[in-house]
Amino acid sequence: MKEVSALAVTDLTTVGHDGRIDTLLRELNRGTRDRHDVYRELRERGPVVRSRWGVVVLRFEDCLRVLSDHATFSQLGGDAFATHVPGRATHPSLVLAAATMVMADEPRHARLRAPVTHDLSARCVRSLRPGIEAAAQRVLDDLERELQQSGQADLMRVVAWPFAAAVIGLLAGVDANELLALKRPHAVLLDSVALRMRRSLKEITAADQAGIEISDALGRMVAAKRVQSDGHGLITTLIRPSRPGYPELSDADIIANLYTILGVGLFNLSGSVCTSVLSLEQFPGERERLTQEPSLLDNAIQELLRFHPAIQNIYRHAKNDTFIGEFQINVGELVLVMLGAANRDPARWSEPDTLRLDRDLSGPKRHALPFGHGIHNCLGKSTATEALRTLLPQMYERFPNLHTAAAPTLRGNITGEHIATFPVTANA
Repeated sequence: MKEVSALAVTDLTTVGHDGRIDTLLRELNRGTRDRHDVYRELRERGPVVRSRWGVVVLRFEDCLRVLSDHATFSQLGGDAFATHVPGRATHPSLVLAAATMVMADEPRHARLRAPVTHDLSARCVRSLRPGIEAAAQRVLDDLERELQQSGQADLMRVVAWPFAAAVIGLLAGVDANELLALKRPHAVLLDSVALRMRRSLKEITAADQAGIEISDALGRMVAAKRVQSDGHGLITTLIRPSRPGYPELSDADIIANLYTILGVGLFNLSGSVCTSVLSLEQFPGERERLTQEPSLLDNAIQELLRFHPAIQNIYRHAKNDTFIGEFQINVGELVLVMLGAANRDPARWSEPDTLRLDRDLSGPKRHALPFGHGIHNCLGKSTATEALRTLLPQMYERFPNLHTAAAPTLRGNITGEHIATFPVTANA
């Protein structure tokens, strides 16, 4: 198959790096090895290491510094995106990704983020609790029926996807089935914007088609809301800003925001449901505590998200020459901020590879980074927390013997692990 190098991440670093680092990143990107084994081996080579694709930051304090220092480290949008991923102007998949608030620096970032901050606040999300509880009840009823009929069920298909779509549909004011239609194209697009060592023409074409499909679907949602006089939810907020000082966004900006919140949110929340189940199965004593000690619930969710954050790696672009400790980072280099490694940094927590639902994660000396940090921290954190604290206790109360029936099918890359199928059974 023909390989197209123009859309590969640009190699800006040709000297001064260990070839083994490149191999480890390839393994991480292909999902061929447990990612925490890779993190441990990377960490053995230093808290900051250089690969041919950029600088890899692993230690908690260093990741926190990169995410906090906006004067030195920019988002991977605009000129930085064009530098590291050439060809963005002609490829719909890259245009859609580059237009999001995730990729934007100030003032564009604030302009995109401001209109949705209120609707995604903890207070507004809590107001949706009755709907979230009803959604949990529905998917668990479906799980019970499937287990009774077949003896096992795919947790992703029966529970995680429909629950995530229902929760985000409540936020957006759209039907869950409309969101579920984004699953397939978003999976293609998500893979395309991960760090890629080679890109085939077939992959690029599929990603571009997915980008067009997602943009068209989101555009139809926006158009439908425009003709509703009594619309509600996040889409209505974006097209009819009612709060003082909120800017009116173009349709392109509205679609970019919806892609971030609906498309990415759908994948991250559904994935967090299943990785939480995997983590609790690995530590069955902690799973029992989840239902037996309700006072632990809020802290338990934070620990589950520390243990396995939905986003394992995010990118930054060095705007200036700088140092992290004694390690020099050159202007223009891509910086890989390994949140998954930072959240298991042995310098910050004792036994970081052990799930402890009562682990103290409060305060600046103990908090984790499951949602990033600073002005770019994930807007979906309240939604994810509320959804998980609703679903997980109910699921284990109804199915105390729930466990994997076969190994889940993973589609891992450097950004995270995306679960395709997750067979479970409730037999003792």
